[in-house]
Amino acid sequence: MRKYFIHDGQNEKGPFDFEQLKLEQLKKDTPVWYEGLESWTTANEVEELKFLFSVKPPPLKSSNIESIPTSPLAASSYSTTPEYPFDEPKKKSFLLSVIIGGIIVVGIIGWLLYQNSNQAEKLDTVQQQFTQLQQEQQQKEREQQQKEQQQLLLQQQQQAEKDRVNAALTEKYMGYRNNWRNYITATSNRYTYSELGGISDLAVVVYNQTDKTIDEIQVRVDYIKANGGKYKSETVSVTNIGANSSKSVYAPTSERGTSVKMEIESIMAKSFHFCYPYGMDGNKNFDPYFCK
Repeated sequence: MRKYFIHDGQNEKGPFDFEQLKLEQLKKDTPVWYEGLESWTTANEVEELKFLFSVKPPPLKSSNIESIPTSPLAASSYSTTPEYPFDEPKKKSFLLSVIIGGIIVVGIIGWLLYQNSNQAEKLDTVQQQFTQLQQEQQQKEREQQQKEQQQLLLQQQQQAEKDRVNAALTEKYMGYRNNWRNYITATSNRYTYSELGGISDLAVVVYNQTDKTIDEIQVRVDYIKANGGKYKSETVSVTNIGANSSKSVYAPTSERGTSVKMEIESIMAKSFHFCYPYGMDGNKNFDPYFCK
C-alpha cells in the first residue's frame, strides 16, 4: 500500500495511507511525495488525489427543497455525500498484478518448453551417438570376423600346401630308400698294387646323389689275390656325406692282393629316415628301410 508524505511549509508529515491522508485537509498546492516520485509535487498533480479538489455543486435553492423526498428511503437514495472512486488505484494495481502474473506464467511455461526441447534434443543426440557406437562396434566385429576367417582360410591353405609338400617329400624319400642303389654308390680310386701282391694308397669313394645329407656309410673292402681268392676284408666308415656330393676315405694297406671289391654294408641317413639293411620301423612289403 502506498504511503504519502506532506509538507505544511515548515514541517514534513507522514507517512499516511490513503484514508489518513484524506483527513489532513489537503489543498491543491500542498506538497506531496511518495515512493516512486523523483521529487516533491503538489496534491492536485497526484491522480488519485484530484477528486479531493473537484468542483462543488451549486447551493440548493428553496424552491427545490420541496421536491426532495422526505422518506428515509428516498432520502437515502438522494444522499448528498459524493461518491469517490477510492477503488480505482486498487483496480489498476490488481490489473497490473494480473498482467505481470500472466507474463511470469507464460515465461515459466516457455522456459519449461525450452528445457523440454533441450532435453529431447540431448536425448536424441545421445541416442544417435549410442546407435553410431553400436554400428561402429558391429562393423569392427564384422571386420574382425572377416579377418579371422581370412586367417583361418590362409592357415588351411598353408596346412594343405604343407601336407602336399610333406606328401611329396614322403613319396620322394621313400623312393630314395627303396631305390637307394640308384642314388648311393661306393667305388675305389686308382690305388697302387704289386704283381707279387700288395695294395696301397687305396681310397674308398662314396657318392650321394640325394638332396639330403647321409650320416654314415659303411663299406666292406675285399682284397683279392691274383688267383681270384679273397685274401682279407676290411670295413671302412665314411661319415657326413653332403647332398649331391662325394667323399673319400683311405682304406688300410694290404701286403697281399692284386685287386679289391667293394660292397656297401650299411647306410644311416636320419634326414630321410633311411636305415639299411634293417629299417626296423617300416613296412616290410613296400617300405622296408624306413626308420624313425
